[in-house]
Amino acid sequence: MQSCPKCKIRIRGNKRCCPLCQGVLTGEPEDPAFPSIPQKKVSSVSLFKIGLFACVLVEIVMGILSYVTDFRYGVFGFVMTIAPLCLFDFAVVTYYRGNIFKLITAESWLIMLACYLADVNTGFHGWSLAWVIPIGFVVLTVVILILGKTIRNHLMEYVIYPFVNILLSLLQFIPIAKGMNPFPLPAVICEGLLVAVAAYILIFRFRDLTNASSRYLNL
Repeated sequence: MQSCPKCKIRIRGNKRCCPLCQGVLTGEPEDPAFPSIPQKKVSSVSLFKIGLFACVLVEIVMGILSYVTDFRYGVFGFVMTIAPLCLFDFAVVTYYRGNIFKLITAESWLIMLACYLADVNTGFHGWSLAWVIPIGFVVLTVVILILGKTIRNHLMEYVIYPFVNILLSLLQFIPIAKGMNPFPLPAVICEGLLVAVAAYILIFRFRDLTNASSRYLNL
């Protein structure tokens, strides 16, 4: 233990000088009373600012290239659309990294949105609406239910995620009604499966759903 011969006090840990008189200490230093927490070299906020600046640079460069080429190439517009989406994806991963259900749900929605934007910027052949988005909603719902069972969480803790996902999947009927989906059969079949899952939740697991809804609304 260290001590100050002038102030006649003993000091735990490893100090360079006396906290009272700033004098030289004698004795052997000890390990700190509290463990030191290593500081991150670059914080998440700093990384987000760097990503935001890079996104602005990409938007400027792609805008100039689009103007120079007289807006003949859709790839520049696609990159301008995807760049903010990538930045938003980084923010989502950083914010939801502690909740696997929220992270998977948000990431899946972003992937489906990116596929739709890619379809639109490549001439819009409708493959995103016909196949990717319908199957994506089904896969996401199944993955969440399986994951919840695998890690042995109570249904009340994760039932809200597949239910909200199913509600959001109903938006697929809008492009079907407007004739934007060139092959609506997969979307209709997938939506039928999702509605069946929603009906099971409402009929057999309504209490878990209401408890989960109340908890998340309170948050």
